[in-house]
Amino acid sequence: MKKDPRFSAMKDALDRKKEQILEAHRKSRQEGREAGESGVQDEGDRASSAHAREFIFSLSETERQQLQLVEDALERLPEGNFGLCRECGDPIDSKRLQAVPWAERCLKCQEQVERELV
Repeated sequence: MKKDPRFSAMKDALDRKKEQILEAHRKSRQEGREAGESGVQDEGDRASSAHAREFIFSLSETERQQLQLVEDALERLPEGNFGLCRECGDPIDSKRLQAVPWAERCLKCQEQVERELV
């Protein structure tokens, strides 16, 4: 399969996003450890600290999900099915891919999936 030059730019964008996610994840983990190590004595402060720690770790779950989407997109590039909707197989609009290079679905299919979740 002949390589599409726009996919080279997409790969670069995906690689950058992957590194951003990994860096944010490293920071979240460090902040979570630091929040857990604080010597807070007051019960209100402990509750606040626990809430902050929980929030930090919840960000990590979102980061893991987004990282998986980015890695899946990177795998689709050499397979030749990057830019094709996983639901209907139609090409994903190039503007959508520029905005969200890890998009798995065309806008129509993505909207349908989101409606079903609500």
